Parts: sequence; C-alpha cells; structure tokens
Amino acid sequence: MNEQSISVRHGEFNVDLFKGGTGKPLLFLHGISGLEWTPFLDQLSTKHTVIAPRTPGFGESTGIELLDDVTDVVFFYLDLLDELNLYDLPLIGHSIGGMFAAELAAAQPDRFSHVVLASPFGLWDDANPVTDLFTVSRMELASCLYADPENKEAVAVAAAPEARMTEVDPDTEDGKATINYLVERAKSMSTA
Repeated sequence: MNEQSISVRHGEFNVDLFKGGTGKPLLFLHGISGLEWTPFLDQLSTKHTVIAPRTPGFGESTGIELLDDVTDVVFFYLDLLDELNLYDLPLIGHSIGGMFAAELAAAQPDRFSHVVLASPFGLWDDANPVTDLFTVSRMELASCLYADPENKEAVAVAAAPEARMTEVDPDTEDGKATINYLVERAKSMSTA
C-alpha cells in the first residue's frame, strides 16, 4: 500500500488516497470516521488494486469549501475518477461513503461493474429519518453510530476530548473552533 496525493480540477482539490494491491481497480469510499488502511482493505487488495481516497475535509484532502451538497461531492468523485482514468470498476462505500456510492452509481451507472453499500448512511426513509451526523456532538455521534455504546470503538469516540464538552462557550477559542467546525460540516452537506 502507498499513499499519494492527486490534484483534481487543476488544483482546486488535492486528494490523499491509499492505493494498494494487484488486479482490477476497486474504489473504496470511507465512512464518517475517516480513512485508514485496515485489514479489510488488505484483504480486498489480494484480488484488486484498491483505490481509497480521503473525501475533501478528511485528512489532508483539500477543497471542502467547494462542496455545498452531496451533488457536489458526486461531481468531485466523478472528476477524480476521470483524472485516474477509471471505468467499469467495483465500488464499495461505507457509512457516508455508502451514500456517496449510491449517488455515484445513480449518476453514472455504466461506470461501475458492481456496487456494495456497507452500513450506508443517508438512504432516505421518511418513516425512519436519519440523524444529521454533521450537527451532533461526538458523544451523540457515538450513540448514533453504535448499537452497543459499550463497545471499544463507541467508547473511544465518546471519550474524545470534544465529546466531554457539555456546552460550547463561543467566547473561547475551543468554542469558536467547535462552532465553526459544526457550521462548516453542516454547510458541506446542505443541512444548514
């Protein structure tokens, strides 16, 4: 596996991505918690060249300020695929990456040979509306993402320093940063 940075739209976006393995390319879109090369991607890379980009706003990937809604994210990913000259490839999306994968497949169904949505977020069901993950605190995020709030991943999310804040003081630097973060994340997915 290697990590590289790719310029998209003549430098409007600089995207970190992991690439590893051999075989037919496969695109993996990460979830809301970000992207790390995991044993799951290792296993996929035994039969595929796994391409796993970090969505703008995650890691060192830039350009989130150019994304106003999910449609913009879809066009960003299509431009990335054009830049990498990728067609007729399997697509796997996890969590919010599952939402992006579903939208990508709907926008250009002939571009993907297979689509797998793993625990997708954002597939709308009026009877069971989804939580707006871009506006909840880390503590609330843990309870939304994990059926068992006692498992180690949920505990780690809930234990993050920002999860322990019971209220945000807009007069402090931390408070301003938290407010700006929540507003920008909400704007990026058109929830504000």
